[in-house]
Amino acid sequence: MSSLSTLLLIIFFLIFLKRNYDKKFWVILLYLVASFLTDIFIEFKFDRFYCCSFFTWVEYGIFSYFFYLTFNTPSFKRLVAWLFPFFTVVLIYCVINDYKSTNNFDYLSSSFESILLIIISILFFYEQITNPEVAFLYSSKTFWIICAILIYMSATLFLFISSSLPSESMANNPFWLINTVATIIKNLLFGIAFSKPIIWTIDTSSHSLNKLKLRHQHNGSISGDFQKK
Repeated sequence: MSSLSTLLLIIFFLIFLKRNYDKKFWVILLYLVASFLTDIFIEFKFDRFYCCSFFTWVEYGIFSYFFYLTFNTPSFKRLVAWLFPFFTVVLIYCVINDYKSTNNFDYLSSSFESILLIIISILFFYEQITNPEVAFLYSSKTFWIICAILIYMSATLFLFISSSLPSESMANNPFWLINTVATIIKNLLFGIAFSKPIIWTIDTSSHSLNKLKLRHQHNGSISGDFQKK
């Protein structure tokens, strides 16, 4: 079911292609393609642990790049850039030491990924409160994508942690329904983002304000010179 919703979302993105030409939305399309291909590999009996581990790395990398493109605050951009190699080291350590659940799932790196992305998502909302890009945040395409990431990672965090405990297989464990439902909700929110028209953003960074101020002063001096003449 979640794989089908991902495929439909890829088609939906292409339908509204003119509204999603920005590079950071193509990054999300790349994530959807990677997610769909991972589901196919697992369906064809590829090793679940290595497939999930590789996808976790790709997923975190893509979302990190999306946040990097989204943030205006230099310190937040640097934090995202520094966290990626740190996460990569943790994931490699988990793979080498075979940290997997009885369901052959990479629970440790997936849980760590969720925690990091939740923190980064909260930083986005903090930045928007202190330095808003748009008058109404919910009108932004980026807002809906980050809401999707935050809801998905929050919904599955406890599930990923609890998967380390001995349990039934994924197919028979009703708690894994949470992952399917969370994926569908995430894809629905992505769909809302893809369908929304492009809006102009407000760049309130000090650099842009200084340029605007200088431009205003320059125009004022020209007007004054014209009046003198």
